[in-house]
Amino acid sequence: MKGISELGSIYNYGFDAHPFKVQWYNYLAETKYHLPYEKDTIAFTIIGRPDMFEKAFKTFVCNKTRKPLVDTDYKFIMFYMKKIQQVSF
Repeated sequence: MKGISELGSIYNYGFDAHPFKVQWYNYLAETKYHLPYEKDTIAFTIIGRPDMFEKAFKTFVCNKTRKPLVDTDYKFIMFYMKKIQQVSF
């Protein structure tokens, strides 16, 4: 079983992951932005660093050049979010 340290592998793609408890977030956020999960649920903020363009985006676009890309930025984010979701706890 993989662990939380596996999230460090997204660093290689130019992303950082920062954990937080849903309770902490909901305490600070307006009610309309509350996350509908148990207060002790751990969530993550995924942030793209400046080197993400070189490490991930350019590679993604180059590997998809056989067909015209539509919604490239959306497809790029979804591609890497699926990789991150594969980390199990």
